[in-house]
Amino acid sequence: MTTDALGGLPTFLDLLNVEPTPDQVVAALVDGPLTAFAARAGILSRFGGDTLDLLGSVGFRDGEIDGFEHMPVSADLPSSRAFREMTVIVGKGAIEEEFSDLRPQTERWSRMREQGSLGSVVALPTVCCGVAVGALGFTCGDERTWTTLELSLLDALSAAVGMWLTGTYGHVGDAFTVDGTPLTDRQRRILRLVAQGHTNASIANTLGYSVSTVKQDVHAAMRLVNANSRTEAAHRAAELGMLGGAP
Repeated sequence: MTTDALGGLPTFLDLLNVEPTPDQVVAALVDGPLTAFAARAGILSRFGGDTLDLLGSVGFRDGEIDGFEHMPVSADLPSSRAFREMTVIVGKGAIEEEFSDLRPQTERWSRMREQGSLGSVVALPTVCCGVAVGALGFTCGDERTWTTLELSLLDALSAAVGMWLTGTYGHVGDAFTVDGTPLTDRQRRILRLVAQGHTNASIANTLGYSVSTVKQDVHAAMRLVNANSRTEAAHRAAELGMLGGAP
């Protein structure tokens, strides 16, 4: 990695303080710190409950990201997997073969590769207070082995964008809140029922959510409070005072 990536980081951080649009944030990343990785295009999504909702993008031609405006968190897609696993995901070569939910898009991905807008695909979670609040994806011109320093830079970008997302969109809908109790109201309701001994199926029936939604929220809460089981997460959240005050 060249020093250009690190040199572009302060300028990018300054931009986050002047109320940029999501498209401006993505453009500043692609034209700034990510130039060291030959970034060609980028996309930024925000966690919206069951989906990652598109906020901004740059570098894609018309139609290339159609259908990805609302990516299911449970999907086998680079951004969805990065969000769920809280780690950097790299798709190499024929990425439609690596991710099942991209296989119906084989023709589109092949065309993008031929036109030069697709190389390796990199996805990383955007994180605030130890919680994934969105995802950032970008394409770069070549396949590479990522060094520890490069991954550390991606971690820094992940945290910076996560803090910006939270400050700008943290009180929209039932997505996420970071107010010292970073659980959504839905997660609090679910954990209360977990503490009472309800199964995921019973909770889904009681609250009117799908079982997959309940599972995703339970896993997110487990990550947040560093618990190894759903029951432990409920009790630990209660001990930390995270379950009070929700309707």
